[in-house]
Amino acid sequence: MLAKLEQIKVEALNDIELCDSISALDAVKVKYLGKKGRLTEILRSMGSCAPEDRPKIGMHVNSVRAIIEEMIN
Repeated sequence: MLAKLEQIKVEALNDIELCDSISALDAVKVKYLGKKGRLTEILRSMGSCAPEDRPKIGMHVNSVRAIIEEMIN
């Protein structure tokens, strides 16, 4: 799961760098942070993780979310 988060972070940062307009940035934001976004999918799948791993995964999701939001802004 942590490797998947790192992959999402790298893909999101690459997508952000390729954006040439505000609408493109909005699309990237929805793709990764929206209701059906990739990070949201990770959060929903945390129920299948071991209870002791959930805090660690949650922290990584929040960290990746903060990085993506900072780059978009």
